[in-house]
Amino acid sequence: MATAACAVAGLALPVSGCGSKPLALPADPIDRAATCGVVAAANARQKANSARGALPFEEQGRILHYGMIVASQGGAFQQDKVSAVVKRMPEIEGEITGRDFTTLTAPCAGAFPAAGRTSGISLPSDPFQARLGCYELGSFLNRSLQSQTLAYGNRLSDYGSLRRRLDYAVGASLRQRGATTKAAQDRLRTRALATMVELGSPAAVMDQCLARYPDHGARESG
Repeated sequence: MATAACAVAGLALPVSGCGSKPLALPADPIDRAATCGVVAAANARQKANSARGALPFEEQGRILHYGMIVASQGGAFQQDKVSAVVKRMPEIEGEITGRDFTTLTAPCAGAFPAAGRTSGISLPSDPFQARLGCYELGSFLNRSLQSQTLAYGNRLSDYGSLRRRLDYAVGASLRQRGATTKAAQDRLRTRALATMVELGSPAAVMDQCLARYPDHGARESG
């Protein structure tokens, strides 16, 4: 029946034929992030005039960023929330792209201001937080996008090199702060990553990290 068909899993995203109610962002944080991720992907595809192939790295990072922002609320990064957003996106994609998804561009910008921030980004003033945050953000992007190495290999290679440069200093500074167990280190790591996520678009933040810790052929120390 039409009434049943229009009940879209509690989302404020009516499908074609379900009336004239405009698209609106869902209240649920996971659904809201997934919706904005779909909108970002659809806008990027429209801009590129292509429904296939890899998007520019900056756009791919922006799509992933919505889930990362939700995962960082509360001050500590929660991987399971990112996974939930990524899983939800294909489930609602058709409901959004089948309508005028561009009407959600502004609401998404308002709901997730960090996702559109690509300039004026400053790394944390605390050297420990900056170093650990760059290490964790680069590691997260490498893990998340490793299946797309063919498209993003150069960027991911740069992030891997940065991780190796910072590895010794990160380990030493964690120990200096008394974080000698994995649990204690993970608490500091997830907090640092959450801080980086809120700074702005991941690719832009990582550009700042690469500038802060350039490759001079030696590992970072101190």
